[in-house]
Amino acid sequence: MTEEHESEFVPDEEATEQEVRDRSSSLKKRLDQALKERQDYLDGWQRAKAELINYRKRSHDEAKALGTRELDSFLKSLFPILDSFEAALEGKKGEAPEADSWGAGIENIYKQMSSLLAHFEVESYGEEGDPFDPEIHEPVGKAEGEKEDLIADVLQKGYRRNDRVLRTAKVLIT
Repeated sequence: MTEEHESEFVPDEEATEQEVRDRSSSLKKRLDQALKERQDYLDGWQRAKAELINYRKRSHDEAKALGTRELDSFLKSLFPILDSFEAALEGKKGEAPEADSWGAGIENIYKQMSSLLAHFEVESYGEEGDPFDPEIHEPVGKAEGEKEDLIADVLQKGYRRNDRVLRTAKVLIT
């Protein structure tokens, strides 16, 4: 009998009991092998599906992290502009900005920039009298003071977004 026709074997009345047992044993082995192959294919498919799901999650997380880094980079580039506006406004303190169109324009731009940063959840920090924290403040000098490790003067504001420091505050400490 060929391999193809063996599976179609139907015991007849003339087949011996031993032939039927042998044939039954052979069919049982082939069935077990087929079931094992089926399980191997199923396991492989499930592994591939799990890998695809993990790949999609990882890709999504990486894309999100990249977007966050790019946004942070953009926001950092705005800080020098904001610093320049603050310096210009500081020089105009003695005059009323409303009376001068230049002063009013600068103040308006400053408010818009501040609003933009607030929209992206960026907040400034570093105030005179705050406790010094080396994680978020960069000391650039020492000043006289009654208590130690306090901020005596803020030379450049620090900025953070979602508890992540984008730029450390440059400060004088006591």
